[in-house]
Amino acid sequence: MRAMLQANDALISGHEAESLRWLSRAESLQVDTSAVVFHRSIVAKRAYALASLRFQEGRYEEARSRLLELLAAHPTDVPSHRVLEAVEDSLARIHR
Repeated sequence: MRAMLQANDALISGHEAESLRWLSRAESLQVDTSAVVFHRSIVAKRAYALASLRFQEGRYEEARSRLLELLAAHPTDVPSHRVLEAVEDSLARIHR
């Protein structure tokens, strides 16, 4: 759980790559296969971190795809909605 909290802190601070390392660590340390909520949290945080990184890299379509998958599973995730809005704005500017 400490690794998951570190991952969350890194995400909040805008350090997505660092968050991904902590998420990998959290995943490797959790050997209980019945910890479904914990594993789903890792998957969601990883998707958000990767989408944010792709957005920063200008890979908007990939970011959008990851965010839509994440929001299909977690429709009330506010940070993902915010990043998706920024992605959509960026795509709209490109296609003008």
